[in-house]
Amino acid sequence: MNLTTNYSTFPPTPDSLTTSYPTHSPSGARYLEFLNSYAAIFVVVLGVIGNCLSITVLLAVKSLRTTSTGILLTILAFADNGALLIGLLPVWIKAVFNVSLYEVNVVVCKFRYVFMYFSLQYSSSVLVLIAIERFVSVYNPAKANEWFSLKRTGIIAAGLGIFLFLLNSHWFATMEIETTTEASRCSAPESSQYFVYEVWVWIDLLIYALIPWVLLSVCNVAIVLRVRNLGRRLTLRRLNSGSSASRRSKLTSMTAMLLVVNTSFLITTMPFAIYVLCLSAEYLSLVKELIYESLYLLSYINNAINFFLYVISGVRFRAAMMKLLRRGLSYFAPNRSSSTTTNEVLTSVNSRQRNNSKCTTLI
Repeated sequence: MNLTTNYSTFPPTPDSLTTSYPTHSPSGARYLEFLNSYAAIFVVVLGVIGNCLSITVLLAVKSLRTTSTGILLTILAFADNGALLIGLLPVWIKAVFNVSLYEVNVVVCKFRYVFMYFSLQYSSSVLVLIAIERFVSVYNPAKANEWFSLKRTGIIAAGLGIFLFLLNSHWFATMEIETTTEASRCSAPESSQYFVYEVWVWIDLLIYALIPWVLLSVCNVAIVLRVRNLGRRLTLRRLNSGSSASRRSKLTSMTAMLLVVNTSFLITTMPFAIYVLCLSAEYLSLVKELIYESLYLLSYINNAINFFLYVISGVRFRAAMMKLLRRGLSYFAPNRSSSTTTNEVLTSVNSRQRNNSKCTTLI
């Protein structure tokens, strides 16, 4: 089966590929329909709801929003929502309604690519920042407070965002609407194809995947070793009581949660990146296409499940969420204490009236 497919861009999107499929097996067609029509929207809805809940908890609870980690996790949730809504949602819209919103005009075409790649790269870069912050916190808490104060964390995150936006601004010049007799496509013109398909693929691969993988792996291993050694020292010195134990518990809880999040990023993004780099553009079988679509969707699961990872592995986050939930329920529940106080006052008044009546009768 000969296909004219360009899988060079990373991470490529199914809608951005120039693919001509002569036939599909019935089972393959059903599987592709399931992925693009049902699984994609499930991931988008699940992810957007989860990220919005993360933002709510992180901003509503003071003990989280006043920490550098809480600020970075909030930024991460916004970036993940951007990746899902700009990157994956249009794939579902095109599969279900056969409408390409980003191909309506050239402005939408350009902005979609800029913000899709920006969101994906920013998400992975923020994860690296969080890992570095945890690494410094574990090895030198005093330096962590100095280097990752709220103000400096905000400046670092903003600077990183500006850098990535400028890096992806080339899409304003390298994407156009290509109109044919069959349809219009948002694609790179011939003058930009070498840069987009030969140069940019490696730049994006480094920023989105390779550099984060290396840094996350190194930080994760170093953090695990440090926490283990720290635990042994505290046990030997019998410092597991009082404030030392409390600080260690908080540190271990947050560190464990972020280790799970970082590991999830590695598991969900690595297979797709490796597979794309190994694909041949000249020949693509149906099986390879199905694998590609599956791994493509898996890479977006990374942007959708962080809230659930926080709940499962983060003791502090889970406690903060439950506190916020109880606060919300108490707001809608009837004020029992006020009702009880009112009843007590009424009972006291009635009792006094009865006593006065008795006294009057006796007199």
